[in-house]
Parts: sequence; structure tokens; C-alpha cells
Amino acid sequence: MNVKRLRETVAAIRADVKAAQGKWMPFDMPYFIKETECGTVCCLAGKRAIMDGNKNSESRVDDAAKSLGLTNSQAAELFYLPSWNEKFQTQYRRARTGLERVRALEGQVEYMIRRYRPKRRKSA
Repeated sequence: MNVKRLRETVAAIRADVKAAQGKWMPFDMPYFIKETECGTVCCLAGKRAIMDGNKNSESRVDDAAKSLGLTNSQAAELFYLPSWNEKFQTQYRRARTGLERVRALEGQVEYMIRRYRPKRRKSA
């Protein structure tokens, strides 16, 4: 798991949501990448694909997972809202603003980092 890239991607989504100033929603988990008249709407994997220049690639989700250093099961847990931790899934579904959605995403990402980050060995 590439923690730096995960946090960088979430920060970019947060910046997009702040820049939209509530006029439209640039972050929506059900959409990988969707072009609208207001701009691009995307999920975490879609944002990573855009950041990596893979917006039109056939294997965008796989490419995003690889870029973020995720296993297949980790990618499924992070990229598909029904697979999120129940607390953050509920927080996302109840969100009324883009920033509330981003906070739910941040919670899920940090939860996964704590859960999957290799434990450091104590030296003797």
C-alpha cells in the first residue's frame, strides 16, 4: 500500500471539492470518471487515474490499484462503497456536502492504512 499516494489522491479530491465551492460535486464514489457540463466527476480510483494520465485506459481501475500499491482485495474494499467499513459508508451516504463526503473517504483511507500497514518489528 502506497500511503503517500493514497493521501496525495485524497488531498487532490479535497482540493477539487473546495474549488467547486458547492456549485457542483466533483467527487462521487459511484462514478469512475464522468464528464458533466460543470466538469469531471470521479471516485478515488478515477482521480488517481487522472493524476497518472490513465483517464482513457482500458484497465483504469487496475492501473489505479497498482499505482496505489493495493492488492485486489484492498482495491475492492476501497474503490467500492458497499465494501467500506460500515461507519464510513454510513457517513458517506448521510453526507450533505462534498466536504462531508471527503471526510468519510479520509476516514476509510486512514482506517485501511492502520489495518493493512505492515507492523514494524521491535529490535532486540
